[in-house]
Amino acid sequence: MTVSKVLRAIYFEGFDIYSTLSKCPSMEWITTFIALLSLASISLYQASAASNPDIIKAMPGLLKQPSFDMFSGYLDGTGTKKLHYWYIESEHSVTDPLIIWLSSGPGCSTIYSALTSNGPFRVQPDGASLEYNPNSWNLNANLLYIDAPVGTGFSYSLDSSYASNDTEVTEDHFQALLSFFTKYPNSTLNVIYIAGDGYSGVYAPLLLAKLDSVSQKLPLQFGGIAIGNPHTSLVLQDNSLIYFAYHHGIIGDKLWSVLSMSCCPQGKCNFHNNTNKQCESAVNETVHDVLNIGINPYKVNGDCAGGVPVSSGMAGRDGFYHYPPGMQHIFAKSNLIQKQQKHIKGIPSWKLKADLTCINTTAVTKYLNDRDVRSALHIGDDFPTWEVCNATVDQLYTRQYPDMSSVYTDLLNTFKYRLLVYSGDQDATHNFLGNEWFVTNLRREAEVQWRPWLYKNADDQDQVAGFVKEYDNIAFLTIKNAGFWAPRDQPLATGLLIYNFINKRPY
Repeated sequence: MTVSKVLRAIYFEGFDIYSTLSKCPSMEWITTFIALLSLASISLYQASAASNPDIIKAMPGLLKQPSFDMFSGYLDGTGTKKLHYWYIESEHSVTDPLIIWLSSGPGCSTIYSALTSNGPFRVQPDGASLEYNPNSWNLNANLLYIDAPVGTGFSYSLDSSYASNDTEVTEDHFQALLSFFTKYPNSTLNVIYIAGDGYSGVYAPLLLAKLDSVSQKLPLQFGGIAIGNPHTSLVLQDNSLIYFAYHHGIIGDKLWSVLSMSCCPQGKCNFHNNTNKQCESAVNETVHDVLNIGINPYKVNGDCAGGVPVSSGMAGRDGFYHYPPGMQHIFAKSNLIQKQQKHIKGIPSWKLKADLTCINTTAVTKYLNDRDVRSALHIGDDFPTWEVCNATVDQLYTRQYPDMSSVYTDLLNTFKYRLLVYSGDQDATHNFLGNEWFVTNLRREAEVQWRPWLYKNADDQDQVAGFVKEYDNIAFLTIKNAGFWAPRDQPLATGLLIYNFINKRPY
């Protein structure tokens, strides 16, 4: 079959080349597959966009529809898994870099970030209308949001099996990307970056490592990864959280004195797994103050939406037991957290609600469960309701990487990719200090010592956005007065940061 016939079959006759070629026993089909698809012309792509069944014809709640195309539907994962995606083209040019945004949690939907943080729209408090985000990342990049594992967002599996782990999700992401490039062959010509926040600190490096392992047979242009407030190291995050709590005024001098004396023999502190009973008690008290007294853990200098909540794992007024997902990594082996987890695991999953503590997600949830919105996104009426985070997915998930150092090191040793770790300096769930330690401990050659980086505010004045330290092919940055969702808290600064990263400009 000639190249033109293959492309014509894909675009106009619905021929599923991916399904056919994937039956081959070797990886050789991938090279042929990508090479053929990369020959697609821009004009052919434009002609096919309107006929793509996944195209979003109109977004409910917008007074004026966008000038850029958007697509929503499903990508094939492994087996019977179907991963929901939302593909948003760049306002500037379809040849701009492609940023693939992965889920956090595990079990928390990327669409939450798309509609509240770095996407082109912001859901308004009425849960029915949208406003344009003037600092959307699609001003200069194409955006692809993928929800995984299945059960996250609108993603599902035909066999209704929602247990997963890091290895399985990596393979699902890989298969989903092959499926995506079948649908959008011109995207194979873009420089591709993998991004996300929180648990994407595991997903993104593992996916890039997987792609690198087949890079000779998969001729795509991968630029690197950019992860905000990532999960990197359990030990470093635990040890740094105690310092973070003290220096953010969450605990006082008396408790800090006990921690210093009982957990720091010879001046070297071990808060993570110290067996000293006095140290354990003091750590438990600190973790309790950070997570359970009503402080917003995602932005400790911000308010708690709705007021101080009921304690984690306690029944709310709605009859459900609420708990914060994605925080089991924080002192996971401590008596306090072990006791909480045992209590939560004893509750039937259908009675659990995985909530973002102190975050009001009512408007986004209402919007995405509106029948017209679901229809616009090509989500059938028989699909379950959308939730920001899925408790079943979270509870059934197996975390395999307590430390990501070896994965980061292997990526850096290829000398092919640029890595960016950025942190809102007010987030306690994946605090900036632990991630700074993580990057420093990779022991790469320092190129730029700790210095401020700048952005222009709404009055066109230079302001300090945060601080940066650069090494060979990896940088660590803080974003001042931002929490876990830095693009929402500091949109101008974070938008500039990502623009500089994908365009290889100085920070």
